Amino acid sequence: MYTLEDIRKAMRLYNYLLSHGELTAQEEKETFLYYSDVKVREIISTFEEESQVSIKKYDDTIYFIPNVDNDFLGYKRSELRKEIFPRGEMKNIDLFLCMYIMIQLTSEFYSGRGNNVKIRDLIQLGELDGKITERLELFLDKEDRAVDEESGLAITDISKYWFTLINEDDAASFKTRRWYISQVMNFLKKENLISIQDETVIIPTSKFNRLAANYFLNYERLEDINRILNEKTMEEEPHA
Repeated sequence: MYTLEDIRKAMRLYNYLLSHGELTAQEEKETFLYYSDVKVREIISTFEEESQVSIKKYDDTIYFIPNVDNDFLGYKRSELRKEIFPRGEMKNIDLFLCMYIMIQLTSEFYSGRGNNVKIRDLIQLGELDGKITERLELFLDKEDRAVDEESGLAITDISKYWFTLINEDDAASFKTRRWYISQVMNFLKKENLISIQDETVIIPTSKFNRLAANYFLNYERLEDINRILNEKTMEEEPHA
């Protein structure tokens, strides 16, 4: 049986996480300690199920994580477009390209499991640019759309679009390759998933590391995408 005070504690914790996204003991110690109460956690688990979110504690932080298919608390496609491109109207292909950049960046940092989840500490913007270009070049002339359906990515359209963009080092120039990468970097920085040094060095934050290691990344989905793209790449290679 839950008391009224149990429900109030659960609501206070839930509402704080709903507003702030995460909670540490340094920010709100009393509210943070509510999570240690078994009854409060049981009530919270009901909120999670009904709201399509997950609330997880890792080390000294409690995170509020919308489910992938949550249209209310997560980002709809139109909302994500506005978050990444706060100025001006952008098309679906612009969003698809940025989503691919996110996948590539995530794969650079996290491609393992368990203690080997994180595989590198930083990446230079120029290196990321080069890796994206090298990967997309393999799909530039493909007419077979099977890879799009299998991966869930418009990879052939993304590839064609990428190679219409001007290749400049200046990330401020509108709609260059570096500009798109910069938009993704700014978005991830705003979400506190990366930090940026000297405007060119991308470093995952402790929040990104924790979420990647414990919950956030859907490794099966990430591995499926990379496997499909790698298989389609090998099919195109000439046989000896």
